[in-house]
Amino acid sequence: MTRRRVVSAAIVMGVAVLLCMTHGDPNRVDLAATFLAPGPGHPLGTDNLGRDVWCASSSDCRAP
Repeated sequence: MTRRRVVSAAIVMGVAVLLCMTHGDPNRVDLAATFLAPGPGHPLGTDNLGRDVWCASSSDCRAP
């Protein structure tokens, strides 16, 4: 790969990660969506209260 492609891919991945980190409220409860498998709406699935695991994990990375 050329250096330009690597830099372009890194920028695209960085933007994708930043967009995912602002996905939603990590404390929002949705009892109809409990224990969902990973998918497009919930990249890491949901827990026993229907909270998005990705949102909960990525919210720890945000600055207060």
